Amino acid sequence: MPDLLQLIEDHEPDIVALTEVKPKYSKTTLTEAEICIEGYHTPIHNLEMDGRGIYLVLTSEENVVNNTQYLAPVGSSDHCTIIFDYTCQTQAIESKTVKYKYDKGDYRGMRQYLGGIDWAHTLNECSEQEDWDTFQNILESAMKQYIPVHKANDTKRKRKRNLYMNKEGFRLIKTKDRSWQRYLQTRNSLDYRLYCDARNTLRSYTRKLKSDFEESISNEIQENPKAFWKYTQSRTTIRNGVGDLRDSNGDLQNEDIIKAEIMNKFFCGVFTHEDTNHVPALETRHYSEALVSIVIKKEDILKNIMKLNPGKSAGPDGLHPPVLREIANEIATPLQIIFTTSLHNGNLPQQWKLGQVTPIF
Repeated sequence: MPDLLQLIEDHEPDIVALTEVKPKYSKTTLTEAEICIEGYHTPIHNLEMDGRGIYLVLTSEENVVNNTQYLAPVGSSDHCTIIFDYTCQTQAIESKTVKYKYDKGDYRGMRQYLGGIDWAHTLNECSEQEDWDTFQNILESAMKQYIPVHKANDTKRKRKRNLYMNKEGFRLIKTKDRSWQRYLQTRNSLDYRLYCDARNTLRSYTRKLKSDFEESISNEIQENPKAFWKYTQSRTTIRNGVGDLRDSNGDLQNEDIIKAEIMNKFFCGVFTHEDTNHVPALETRHYSEALVSIVIKKEDILKNIMKLNPGKSAGPDGLHPPVLREIANEIATPLQIIFTTSLHNGNLPQQWKLGQVTPIF
């Protein structure tokens, strides 16, 4: 207890949870007065005199801990697992990030909507930038109308579960928890052995399940790399962001927008700067037939759209590959008009010159 008191005095935590403060076979007992710490409340305390110890939760505020449950120990430990609801106040931050549910989209309705547009009349075929802006606005409007969205809210995170778990694994977890609850009620050695059997069965099953799952995703890493990286990310417990960076003046910068500008400046600075004032002259070439025009066919556009990898993310234009594949036939005509206009004018839409660069740390 003196060590506990010193830690609380040094760090002043909002909540302290302990299991088995007293060693299992110690003859020393603690009284109610000894666990009363100034400035803290004890909504949960279990003083057992049969050698099992103390299960204790201290909070700096009243009425913040509810629905307490004593569950089975983790692994072979004899320390109970305490689960409770902790009520705290936090300022809800409404996220402005909108994500599309591409797997829930009404692509049949989207194809009918785009198929009814007269693209030759809608696109003026004079400016590639205006044509592209018109095309992109129509697609964004169709996506908002036919693909449901949800706002990413960082304040409401779902409890993560292991990706390799299945229904049988969850059934074994419930069996183990029920066995432990039965043992807590009876304190019978037979019930404890039944609990140990359920625990060992669950452990053996989950270990094999995890091994088979990891072997499966490693064998399919070429065909499905996203599954591998998703599992890798789920096993990562520490995620460090981009640390402070020094600018050109040597000053440390910790604001995200400034750090992004520093990285962007560095990325642009590593390219070779060509001398455009002294362009080398090309040798005279002899040809039998001049290439006076380039014809872009709809079939070629369709072929390249269907080659898009649906697992890749969208570019700066926000058009996701799975959406483009679903409406390939309907957008082939407007893309043909935009490509032809761009070649005729010798210019590209501004967004085609942009790229997303993600630093890897």
